[in-house]
Amino acid sequence: MYRENEEEILEKALQHLGQVIPVGKTTIYWHDQARDVFFADARVEFNDTIKPGFQVEIRYQLRREGLRARQLLLDQCNLPRLLVTRYVTPPLADELREQNIQFLDTVGNMFIHQKTPFVYAFIKGNRQPRIGYANRRVKLFREAGLKVLFYLLCNQNAVGMAYREIAKNTGMALGTIHNVFVDMKRFGYIRTYKGTRTLQFVDKLLDAWVDAYPIELKPKLNLRRYTTEKHFWWKEVDVTQYNVLLGGEPAAEILTEGYLHPEITTLYADNQITKLANLIRFRKDENGNTLVYNKFWPQVYGNYTANGVVPPLLVYADLMNTNQARNIEAAKLIREKYLE
Repeated sequence: MYRENEEEILEKALQHLGQVIPVGKTTIYWHDQARDVFFADARVEFNDTIKPGFQVEIRYQLRREGLRARQLLLDQCNLPRLLVTRYVTPPLADELREQNIQFLDTVGNMFIHQKTPFVYAFIKGNRQPRIGYANRRVKLFREAGLKVLFYLLCNQNAVGMAYREIAKNTGMALGTIHNVFVDMKRFGYIRTYKGTRTLQFVDKLLDAWVDAYPIELKPKLNLRRYTTEKHFWWKEVDVTQYNVLLGGEPAAEILTEGYLHPEITTLYADNQITKLANLIRFRKDENGNTLVYNKFWPQVYGNYTANGVVPPLLVYADLMNTNQARNIEAAKLIREKYLE
């Protein structure tokens, strides 16, 4: 079960904390799975030194590319927050400290501080064990796995389909589907009851997909950048006629009904965009205001309403990985409306 993995991560991390800071008796209150999407996984209270305790967010893997977005979310919370993860590298530990994000990991690295009473601990450099099945690289969050997960998260009933049907719908190999489901079962993301599979801890799975997407998948989507003086051309053109879909900021403006005003246009295309480029007069520019990526799914699926827009999960991921406050706010609105 995923919660069992979370409990193990948190327990190990708190053991190391107790060896450095005399926190006394520790009490953990787990929040319900149906929590607010930006709420914590648990609340931890101590009867000594650290008061009043922390709201804890547990991540199986923490990536430096998402730290700015993580800080923007943490800033919205009035309670002390603590990130807990399996392992924090020395460079990542430095960045967390610089951004004033408190953390613990399962091997004793940490950054803890409070003014009253004064507590400060910063430890980095403890190494992660490299042996054992539990530490093998997770295929679920690599390129092929992310493509399969995208399908399952956009169409959650599909988890109950036969592997061959999922392979056909995603364009992925049957062996890839098998490997993805092995990892999903391993981490408790799938529950099987009376022969029927259902997704579990969807919010956590979605967070993990969003974290991994810009690292494992997006860099392989053949980014092309263009400049055009027609900044809002996509409001007048049916992009679907050119096998193109809107992502990122323009998609967010549509999904949030005008909350976000785009500065960068993101497009996902099947193949070439020559006809559209000629129509809008795109010019190649490595610093251009129009980003074009290859689509990585064979068809449009999932529940969304705006014509010409990629599935909301991808819009959300694009916004979260811009690390801009206004985009993060729009991402929150999209998640609450389309992804819960």
